[in-house]
Amino acid sequence: MKKVAFAFLAMCCALFLAGCNEKNRGQTVQSAEPIGDEKVAPTKSLSSTLMISSGWTLCRENEDGTMSSAKETAIGDVVSVVWENESIVRKTADWKFQNGTRTKNVDWLLVSCDGEEYWTRDLFLASDGKGEHVFRAVTIEDARVYSAADEMTMTKEVIEEGTNVAVMKTNVGGNYFAEIKLYNGKPFGRSVYVSQFDFSDSKLDAEYYAVSAKIEALQKDMKDEVGEEMAQLLSLIDELRKSMARI
Repeated sequence: MKKVAFAFLAMCCALFLAGCNEKNRGQTVQSAEPIGDEKVAPTKSLSSTLMISSGWTLCRENEDGTMSSAKETAIGDVVSVVWENESIVRKTADWKFQNGTRTKNVDWLLVSCDGEEYWTRDLFLASDGKGEHVFRAVTIEDARVYSAADEMTMTKEVIEEGTNVAVMKTNVGGNYFAEIKLYNGKPFGRSVYVSQFDFSDSKLDAEYYAVSAKIEALQKDMKDEVGEEMAQLLSLIDELRKSMARI
């Protein structure tokens, strides 16, 4: 039974660590010099950013010009915005769903994920990626949300422990605040602020919360003894990450 438990835990870790790990920020993909009267090919470049919404957010274009969902992403996954001649590649098309319904005249922008190109909406992204160093983190406490980098601006909103967030800046205003982006249905989300002591960019912390969420979702289908072993293994990971934080 322990072999089954360890195999299950390894599978969960592998699933959650897999993602859109793009490392080609600002990389030039294609360029050409003019020769005589020939037209100059557009210069294509990429800039990395993060997803701020989970779901089937990456689409492919159909033969009829509509878009259909093609790849699922999670908050904090890395994608790269595609640029041509310093402009984001955009188009307008209907979003066609499996049940036959569609949302008309949706604005799309081109992104790269895992070496393949997709279309997505700017409201699913933290930024256009230019001139920013965004990174994924996970909340290790219930994080109180502030409207500005000031303790006097605390709101009633709380981001639950174990939530992935897109961090835009740290040490904002000389204080121990970080600017993060949250999905609000508008281009590139909304900026809010949290204490930077409430989140971590440690891969071990991210793995712990990812595996914990996976076990919790599947626990109802587990036998009692398997569930107990999963809980024990998760406790060991928790102790390990906490001990690493103290080093």
